[in-house]
Amino acid sequence: MIPFDFDYVLPGALHEAYGAWKAEADAGRSAAYYGGGTEIVTLARNGTVAPHCVVDLKGVPECSFSGEEGERFVFGAACTLTKIVEGGLFPLLSAVCRGVADRTVRNRLTLGGNVCGRLPYREALLPFLCVGAVARVFGAEGLREAPLEALFDKRLVLEDGEFLVSLVVEKAAVRLPYATRRKVRGGRVDYPVCTVAGAANGDSVKLAVSGGWSFPVAAECTRFTSPDTIMESVPHAVKDDALAASDYRRALLRQAVEAVLLSMEVMPE
Repeated sequence: MIPFDFDYVLPGALHEAYGAWKAEADAGRSAAYYGGGTEIVTLARNGTVAPHCVVDLKGVPECSFSGEEGERFVFGAACTLTKIVEGGLFPLLSAVCRGVADRTVRNRLTLGGNVCGRLPYREALLPFLCVGAVARVFGAEGLREAPLEALFDKRLVLEDGEFLVSLVVEKAAVRLPYATRRKVRGGRVDYPVCTVAGAANGDSVKLAVSGGWSFPVAAECTRFTSPDTIMESVPHAVKDDALAASDYRRALLRQAVEAVLLSMEVMPE
């Protein structure tokens, strides 16, 4: 049970969703965009967040759409991870999302909730960082597109009231050679010590990592770059926490990077 009262809004259009947020802001009240609720419900129950209004994005068609759009694939922020896994449009994305939690949670957990949530892992973001995805967001200036990496600085950085509508990738990008590895300490559904995803495009290799640091990290290299060189290129200290000490995490991270490179056949001999 959530121990406080709040308003619930189910808009049917992008401008209605932003309008609901803006009305709350103008009244000096707080509003939260809502997808699957796996995080916001937990945070509301333990008192971490207490929005006056919840704006449910699942009623907005653009947020719930997953499919083809010309030469691109579009993945709506309100699509569940189960829908994405079973859709199979982006094999690397399906492979990464299949490792997140269990099916029961994935039935509720949305792409937008995973990408924009407070938890540091955001594993569903990794495949999109690997292939140069575009983010569609909606806010005061209406709908806009921007390269995902231009909006990403340790997390997705949006203007006040903006929300993620969808992530878009070129069809050619989803056919690139790819690989992913996930290292956990406990059972399969535990949070990752590290998750590594990679895609190779000619002589360029793009890796994205979750769990190794306090936020997802992307690294670009050329074919046959060594795992050690890739690790050294990241200007952040490897995380040290209750899940794994930094030396242990660094060792697992190197193993995962090496496995991804080997799988894509871009490992130096």
